[in-house]
Parts: sequence; structure tokens; C-alpha cells
Amino acid sequence: MKSTKKALISAVLVVAICFTMLVGSTLAWFTDSASVGIQSITTGTLDLVIEDENGNDLEGSMINWVSHDTTKPQDEYWWEPGATYETSKFYIVNNGNLGFKFKIALDEFTGNTELLDVLTFDILADASQFTFNTGAVMVSTSGEFDLLEGVKVNTFIYGEYFFDEYTVAPGTKVGPLTVKAHMAESAGNEYMGMALENVGFTVLATQATGEEDSYNGTYDALATYPGKAFTVPEVNETVTTTANQDFEITTDDQTVKISGTAAGSEVSATVKEAQNSAIPSDTLVSIEKAGKELVSYDIDVTGHDGDVDVQIYIGVNLGAVEVYHKGALMPATAYSYDSKTGYITITSSEFSPFEIAYIDTMAVTSIEQVRALLAAGDNATLAGNVTNTDTIGSPYGKAGALVVNGGVLDGAGHEVYIVGADNTWDCAIYTTGGTIKNLTVGGGFRGIFTGGLKTDLILDNVVIENVCYTFHGDGTPNPNGPKVIIKNSVLKGWTSYSNMFGHVTFENCRFEKGNHEYYQYGYVRPYNESTFINCTFAEDFPYGFDSTRTTSTFINCYKEDTLITKDNVVTLFDEEAANIIFQNK
Repeated sequence: MKSTKKALISAVLVVAICFTMLVGSTLAWFTDSASVGIQSITTGTLDLVIEDENGNDLEGSMINWVSHDTTKPQDEYWWEPGATYETSKFYIVNNGNLGFKFKIALDEFTGNTELLDVLTFDILADASQFTFNTGAVMVSTSGEFDLLEGVKVNTFIYGEYFFDEYTVAPGTKVGPLTVKAHMAESAGNEYMGMALENVGFTVLATQATGEEDSYNGTYDALATYPGKAFTVPEVNETVTTTANQDFEITTDDQTVKISGTAAGSEVSATVKEAQNSAIPSDTLVSIEKAGKELVSYDIDVTGHDGDVDVQIYIGVNLGAVEVYHKGALMPATAYSYDSKTGYITITSSEFSPFEIAYIDTMAVTSIEQVRALLAAGDNATLAGNVTNTDTIGSPYGKAGALVVNGGVLDGAGHEVYIVGADNTWDCAIYTTGGTIKNLTVGGGFRGIFTGGLKTDLILDNVVIENVCYTFHGDGTPNPNGPKVIIKNSVLKGWTSYSNMFGHVTFENCRFEKGNHEYYQYGYVRPYNESTFINCTFAEDFPYGFDSTRTTSTFINCYKEDTLITKDNVVTLFDEEAANIIFQNK
């Protein structure tokens, strides 16, 4: 098994600064001098090593499958339906003087990748050696636990799929770990004689919290992982065809696909990674500041007629994908990226080096990267909690960590907590539309706020707490404008918004009393036509529901366990709720 790693080894810098005090003049004064040195400045080191049981560095080596049949040589371990093999043991070692956290993934499959349809891979580890972060998958199995139990590799074969983080203290190692593979009992004859020639895994490391240093012990909680660019195999193919006939050139592993119409009897195509970029230096700087990784590809197609589609697999779930050609950003109509399949399609009739800039959202933990993605209208997936004191300007007041501008913010079960955005018009998240999901939001005076939408806004599986207002909007009436859909969410506090949306829908939501230190409201006051479907109001929801400002419709909504109807709504809330329209089913 080929193993790869990426680690940062910092240089050592020693600086001695001396201050000298001299006093003197042309007269005969007593003189003296004194010198003092400041402690040397020494940077820490991050050094990841993968070792076998005997302490040998496995970088660039193969880890063998272990068989119970010791009479056969290693290359005669024949797989069959129902077969299960496990590798020899290996360890993750921290040879540096800084603690690091790491992620591990299976990737780099070559050969007959069709076998991945009937293979399941698990990474096994000794539970006593690991400290797991909240939310890590851990299933106890006879002193061991499976990190990937039941997850088929073919769900992430076309992408680097990283799992939960683990921490390693300086000078220590964790393990042993092994990789287990199982061939499905249902594998038929169509898989006979196939071979996966290489199964590799990658370990990425970055700084972990723990050192009490110049700032605090948690300043590096959002340290980013080194980028892992997908390596495209070289393509150098020629196909014989006839004029005006469609052609397609595809690599065996499907990572590159080239299609178009032939001009004559022959079409040739080459694709390989290039060393140099034609992008101007100032553009390169802006790309780097946005946290994007840049990969240059030399693409050349001859013998074609008109536009050619070049598809390159660059990885799933990426954000802020851009394509540059001849040093300039191509128009959005000239390329497209499918985050589910991981392919980018470039359409062009002229060829030369192309540059692709992207951020791997599977590994995004830097608040700067997340902010850059969202501000550009792209998607971002959090890889950890965000506690942020850095506020930015919004049209109304300060916004906290993030501005969602038409893209998707997937919290992945994490939390965004804002400190310092607590004035009347401040908010934790400002939005002009898009999707916010799987996230807990808190800390700002307003949780999620908008002064106007450009596109529909969807909140899905969001908890808004420790705020005064939960979801709030203030802007110009726009009855034909974008809609707001809030579903599967919990709103703790005061929910109110002006008449500025096409419609507002709450579905499967729960409304609770606020849990902020100073603001503990429990109130819903819509000024925009709204529909509430299968929603629940907590028993102690103190201030009720105001139906006097607009039309609000309830469909199968409850006050805790009691169905809210026209007959009991005033009793359950108060007179302000009397105008609610009921369409219970």
C-alpha cells in the first residue's frame, strides 16, 4: 500500500537583539554601558511520520495484507466473494515539538476500480490510544472500534473523503491502526480476474490546540489542513474518425473525458499538469488570499471542429471553483462544476494552459476561507466550530463571522458563535439569500438577518439561540420577491420580519423561549404573509403569537402537545392570536 503524507517542518530562527546605552560628552564625565539580550525566537516544528511496528518510516512503502494462510507468498492472496483481509499494523507518530491533529482517508485507487462496487473498507484503531472530538463515530467492537463501519468506498472513490480529527501530543505516537477490506458475498463472476493495483491512504496534519502561548490555548482551533490537489493522469491519445463525426476520448479511470466533433480523419488530445501559470501576479495574490488552491493544466486538442468539452475530475464538494485561460478568468458560461460528481467541464475551441482555482470545502476550517467563499456566493462546509470576535460591516450594522450571499453554508453539525455583534442592528449571520443548514447560530443581537434578498432563503436544521431576535428581516415590501423557507429548525427568542418577501413558510419548526442572558423573549410577530406547518410552540412560550399585522395560516401546529385550533388559540396564546387562519388536516 502506498502511503502519502503532507507535513510542515518549520525552520529555526534565532534572533539576538542587544540594546546599548552610552552616555558621554566632550567634558570628562563618568561613563558606563550596559547590554541586555532578548530571549531567542525559535519556531516550533510539525513533523508527521507513519511507522510500522518496528519503527520503520513507511513513507513511499507498501503495507501488506495479512493472511491466515502463511504457506502462500504475498502475491498469491486471492480474493473471493466473502473474503476479509486486514493489513499489518501502522502508527501515526509526532516527531515534532508541536501537538497536531490529523485526518485520515482512503484514496488513490488504480486498476479495476469496478471492484470498489463490491468492496467495503474500514479503518480500525485501538480505542485506548485516541481522544475523539465531539461527534466522532465510535462503535466498540471487542476492544477496537470501526471508523467507517458499513461505509462503502465507492461512495467516496471519486473524491478525497476525510473523517474525524484526532490529536497527537509532541513526541508520542497513536495506534496501532489497520485497514480492513471485505468483498461482498454477492460479488458475481463479472468481477473474476480483476485487480486493484493500488489502494493508498493519505494522512494530513495541522496544528492542534493545547499550547498556552502568546494569545491563548485555543487560538489555533481553526488551523487549516494542507491542500490536497487531485493528480490528473497524463492523456496523450489519438482517435481515428471522419469529418463531422462526434468523438470521445476517455481515460481508463474516467478522470478525463474529452468530447466534440471532428474536423477531419483524426483527433489528438493531450492533458497534463503544467508547471507555470499565465495568471498575472496581482490575481495570483488575490487567489491565495482567498485560500484557494491553484492547479495548472496543459490541455491541447487538435483536429476538432468548433467547441470541445474537456471534463476533468478535481474532487467532490469543492467551492469557489474558477477557471482561468490565457491569464484571464473565463466567463461562467465557459465552464461548469458538478459538486456531486466532482467533474469540471471546460468548453473551448482554443487550447493552451488552463488554471483551475478552488477550495476543498471538506477541509475548510479557516474563518477567512469560509467568509471568502460565502461572500463570493459560493458554498462552504464548516470543519469545526467558529467562535469569532471579528465583525464586518453590513447594510444595517455589524455582521459577525459570515455573510451568506446566495451560496450554501453547511454547518455540518457545528456552531457559529459571535462575540461583539450585540448592538441593535448587529447580527451573527447576514444574508442576501441562499441556504443555511445543519448549524447552530448564536451570540449576535440578531441571529440570522437580512435587509433584502436576491434569491430565496432556506434555513434547514438550524438552531438559533443566545440572541434577542432569531430570524429577522427589515426592508422594502416586495410581494413578488424571493421567499423564505425555514424547516426542521429551533428558534429560541423573538421571531419577527417586515413585509419584504414573496412568502414565509415555517415547517416542522419549534419555537422556544429565548435563552440569552438578558433577552428571554418568546414571541412571533410576522408582518409578511406566512404559513406555519407542523410547528410546535413550547409550553412556556411566554408572549405568544401576533396575528394582527398580516395573514398567518396554521396547518397542524401545536402548543406543546395540544393541537392549536380556532376554538382554543386565544386560550393557548392571547387575543393577538385570534386572526390566525386554520387549515388543519
